[in-house]
Amino acid sequence: MVFLAIAATLMVNNADGAADEKVPRFERADANGDGQLSREELAVARRAGVKRRIARWDADKDQRLNPQELEAWREGALERKGRRRARRGREGAKRKIEQAMSLEQLDTNGDGYVDETEMLERSQGRLDKAFERMDRDKSGGLSKDEFESARAAARSRKSKNGGDAEPLEDELF
Repeated sequence: MVFLAIAATLMVNNADGAADEKVPRFERADANGDGQLSREELAVARRAGVKRRIARWDADKDQRLNPQELEAWREGALERKGRRRARRGREGAKRKIEQAMSLEQLDTNGDGYVDETEMLERSQGRLDKAFERMDRDKSGGLSKDEFESARAAARSRKSKNGGDAEPLEDELF
């Protein structure tokens, strides 16, 4: 599931700030074109993904989510997850999403808002561990083979679990 978080972060913006969907995710994130994704390249892609998500739900454009904006984001996640589960004939995991995406869980500095730094800090440890597992040859970078192999394994695990992914990562990254 954490791989899905990493894979979803691999969104590098084009000139107008939108993700260039015509370029595969691996190639978008491989900024130096060396065929390896470094931790730094993943961090840049991840930060861009978090910024896009904040911008999407930030109605007052202050670059952070207030409780009402966070609620709209959570409701959007619940709606999307509910549609996916309904297609599979399964009940939603509303409580799990509500807990993972609550202000209490995400607002680590206690200011009543959720900003980019808080979102990035929230999952850093899990992403570091996932990177270590995915880097099978311990080169310090992810080859396209390693990336695609982990992606296929994540898809397989996700389908065995009825399409469920960890809600915070499913939405954030």
